[in-house]
Amino acid sequence: MVQILTVKYTKEEERILAVSGFIGMLFGIPAGILLCYCVGFFANVDLVANDIIGWTMFLYKIGLIIILLIWTTSFVLQVLFFKRRNWTLSKQNIKRMLLGTLLVPLIFTYTFLVFGLIFVPLNAFLIQYLSPFMIVMIGALVFFPFMIAFAAIILPDTPAGKVLRRFLHLSKKEGSKSKERES
Repeated sequence: MVQILTVKYTKEEERILAVSGFIGMLFGIPAGILLCYCVGFFANVDLVANDIIGWTMFLYKIGLIIILLIWTTSFVLQVLFFKRRNWTLSKQNIKRMLLGTLLVPLIFTYTFLVFGLIFVPLNAFLIQYLSPFMIVMIGALVFFPFMIAFAAIILPDTPAGKVLRRFLHLSKKEGSKSKERES
């Protein structure tokens, strides 16, 4: 049994979530890139390449389209899988499905935010001092803690989530002990 935020899913529901998310990514990413190309987002890449803010906005525009296509595909597939299993589609099940299908787009949104606000400006600053390989390594080191924190918050049953809960619990105890000492 897996838990996403506050909702617990059975093994079969977890399997449906994983399959719909994976197929959503397989369809949503190429379809999003193709749609961005057709709309003309890639036409002005030369203008974007001169500015950090331009790169950030470029990533956000493309990311928004890709994320919406991934989420839509995942949700539609999950509804089809639920109907195929002859499960009832009540309001509660639809809310659970929405939360489950929002996990993958939420991860992509978080990734685009970290890339746009931290990774790209850091790389633009470091390119004048280091080789491209070293910049990628430093960027990966900067990006890694953000992904662990995200996993800990979204998936509380993971080892990172358990460590985060333990840390929060201990910090609450320390906070209450320090208040008692002050009194």
